[in-house]
Amino acid sequence: MKKLKNFLLYALSPFLFLFFLDQISKYLIVKNRYHLPVNIIGNYLRFVYGENRHAIFGISFGPGFMYFILPGIALCLVLYLMYKYRNKPSLLIPLSFIMAGGVSNLLDRAIRGFVVDFIDMGIGRYRWYTYNFADAFTLLSIIYLIFYDIFHKDKK
Repeated sequence: MKKLKNFLLYALSPFLFLFFLDQISKYLIVKNRYHLPVNIIGNYLRFVYGENRHAIFGISFGPGFMYFILPGIALCLVLYLMYKYRNKPSLLIPLSFIMAGGVSNLLDRAIRGFVVDFIDMGIGRYRWYTYNFADAFTLLSIIYLIFYDIFHKDKK
């Protein structure tokens, strides 16, 4: 029973939190796209409406089916890692965020044919690629996992 409680707390809860945060935010952006852009912090951070028909940073992977195959393989790897580290909340939570981001963006592709991006950062005409909450949580989780791997050594 304790294992199930831990799994729900450290895997399912973060997954559901990010999945619904991302989908609700994208729904609101699509619904209000004609009222955008909206400055959040001056011109440095704003909400815009964007359609990403390619992969990360707008990189093209070729034919459309590749945008389902490659993320599908990555999600299978994340599922394996979630199972492998099911008793390590410090790894399970970021893996759950990566899974939620991947599933949310795949759902966008399946329903709309593209991923809705809306967070725009930059200074003046120097802008970063537009992204969404799924992208942000996924990237931060990957950075966390890299630092975890570098600095945390299991004691045997």
